Amino acid sequence: KMIGQFRGLARSSLDVLELSGHGAVLLDSRGVVLDCNDSGHRLFEEGRLRQRHGRIFCADPATNRQLTRLIALCLQAPDHTSGGRMQITTPQGVLGLHCAPYPGGLLYPAGRRPAVVIMVSDPQGRLRRRLTGLQQRYGLTAAEVALALALVETGSRKAAADQRGVSDATARAQLTSIFDKIGVRKQTDLVRLLLADI
Repeated sequence: KMIGQFRGLARSSLDVLELSGHGAVLLDSRGVVLDCNDSGHRLFEEGRLRQRHGRIFCADPATNRQLTRLIALCLQAPDHTSGGRMQITTPQGVLGLHCAPYPGGLLYPAGRRPAVVIMVSDPQGRLRRRLTGLQQRYGLTAAEVALALALVETGSRKAAADQRGVSDATARAQLTSIFDKIGVRKQTDLVRLLLADI
């Protein structure tokens, strides 16, 4: 019964971070993943976060060393001064990671005691989810969704075309198709629709 209560406490911590729009991963004193909130699970499923032998790792060796160092800092000095922030680049965009000691860890049974929490921010996550909803609602193609995301990132059709490696004429045709499907007339209206409630 006590173990169930402890798991409930950990789940509550993860759920609070979920509500704030962050992925969260709890690690034990060996740096092994204990639990994640829904956003954290999604990041692992999408391959944006990776595990090897139960530990989070990054494909880029320098980034992986930095992450390993941050986790080690949290484990060696479990106070409010240890840990830190970093970014990792994924094919779907940059993720921000904040590693910190898990303050409530001593309340848990020794074998399953969380020692580190990694909070993950995905600045483009909400925008991608919004685009996925619009894709389903209006029948946008994957190329149109990619163009819309690039428009928001770059601010111009020409820069979005360059970022995606397509011609300006192709981007113009895709943008016209997006306008027709969604029912907007200008690029600024499209961007406003995409960023609404984000």
